[in-house]
Amino acid sequence: MRCALVEFNEFHGHILSTFVHLLNQVVGEVDVYLRQQVLDGAPFGHCPDLRYRVRVLESPATRARLRLGGLSGYDLVVATSVEPTAVLRRLEGITAPLVGVIHNAVLLEEDPEYRTFFAEPGRRALALARHVAEGCPPALGTRWVAPVLVMERSEQRSADWRRFCVDGRIDFRRRNYWSLLDALSELKSEGTSGIEVMLLGGDRDLDGLRLRREVRERGLESAFTQPAKGEFSYARSLEGIASSGFLLPLVDTTSALFSPYFRDKISSSVWTALGVGRIPVMHHRLAELYGLESLSLPYRDGELADAMKRALKLDDDARQTLVDGLHARRLELLESSRDNLRATLQDLGL
Repeated sequence: MRCALVEFNEFHGHILSTFVHLLNQVVGEVDVYLRQQVLDGAPFGHCPDLRYRVRVLESPATRARLRLGGLSGYDLVVATSVEPTAVLRRLEGITAPLVGVIHNAVLLEEDPEYRTFFAEPGRRALALARHVAEGCPPALGTRWVAPVLVMERSEQRSADWRRFCVDGRIDFRRRNYWSLLDALSELKSEGTSGIEVMLLGGDRDLDGLRLRREVRERGLESAFTQPAKGEFSYARSLEGIASSGFLLPLVDTTSALFSPYFRDKISSSVWTALGVGRIPVMHHRLAELYGLESLSLPYRDGELADAMKRALKLDDDARQTLVDGLHARRLELLESSRDNLRATLQDLGL
């Protein structure tokens, strides 16, 4: 079966390796259409056994292929994002059976253009988490995959168990950085030393500058091992996460801004923690949503400092038990994801 995996955006590189892995198991080798910027981030660099061919969207050959309706010549097209609507409209002309990946279920609830798109024969939606699939209109019968193949275990390095990582662009609307600042201030006042926090994101916008100012005013500069400077590539971010012992999604229930993460939107940090084998320090409701209550260090609103202290007190055996458990859960999720993908293709008659 000839299969194309397509990502028209300049991001989402972190989910591509999982989809290539699953498609390799279900249909075979895959042609991956992606932008040069995504390719430069080495999205497959830590997963050496994948089978794929790269088609760079900006290349003259790929542009010519697309102008001639090249994607419709495949037996299956999988689009790893259907957002924004400009991407959706690029996909509308594809006549091959198509699977569109849903990051936010609210699109299918509130936007008639998306509902109409997936109501057409030969199209199926596939969500990036169970709760996202459950948030999609029942009539679509949306299944889910978990993008947790980020780094093969053989590629994982030893971690610094005093380092906490926050991945992603600095955005106060997506993460509660105030909770981190308050936790670090509390730990500092108690005399807890040696904690390292690595921020992986850009500081060129207002939120990045705002966070830096708060860090300075609170005298917390020494807690940050690598303050964000400019935009991080995917490969550089992954290296930073792999060097850390713990990952902080920084999503809680203190603001309505974060409520979608508990309802119909994924926290990519949670999947990354599983993908890299790093222990998530996360809100207890988020841990419950992802089934990681026993494989994380959960906390309630306002109690991040206590969770970080628990993290620092873990001994080698306790840490290894959690890491082994995360690896086992990743394998379970990949198996379920493969089965869900295969069932979705069967729905398409493939």
